[in-house]
Amino acid sequence: MLAVTTVAILLVALVVSLQISRARSAEILAAKAPALAGLLAEQNRTALYLQLAAAAVFLAMVAMISVLETHKTAGAAFNLSRTISRLRDGESGIRVTLRQGDNLQSLAHAFNEMSLALDERRFRDAEVFRNLAERAERISDPYEARQLAEAMRAYALKRDAESEPNAQERSSLPAPGEEAASEAAQS
Repeated sequence: MLAVTTVAILLVALVVSLQISRARSAEILAAKAPALAGLLAEQNRTALYLQLAAAAVFLAMVAMISVLETHKTAGAAFNLSRTISRLRDGESGIRVTLRQGDNLQSLAHAFNEMSLALDERRFRDAEVFRNLAERAERISDPYEARQLAEAMRAYALKRDAESEPNAQERSSLPAPGEEAASEAAQS
């Protein structure tokens, strides 16, 4: 909306400056040829109306383009936000699909790559746990059970180490909905 307001202000300034220039020219001509004063005044009015009409059409076009561009960004951002929430809630196999012409296509592509990488990690984790479960089913020796437990602990430690920085970042982030409340409080 700021863009439309700015363009409107610039258009008013342009029309006013053109009108002032035209009025000065008309005064000079009317002083040299007083019989043309009425004709010049009519031309000035006609020029003013045409300039105002052209400015209104231009402003309407700027507003329409602004709304379309905003929609292409806001709609894509809403779609991404909703899909990120689904991923945060543990849903797997999800992808972002934006409409052709929407903005944020590269962000959607990066999200889809990340989601695929997370799905692959889940699959690898599940495979590790399936293998551990199969080994556990075959254990009859306490030493072998201890080795399996150590392998499971080592895998858990590895996964903890991979996600440790993310856990610290997560604890510092506001919960969903808290962001809007803190922004409203700051306003």
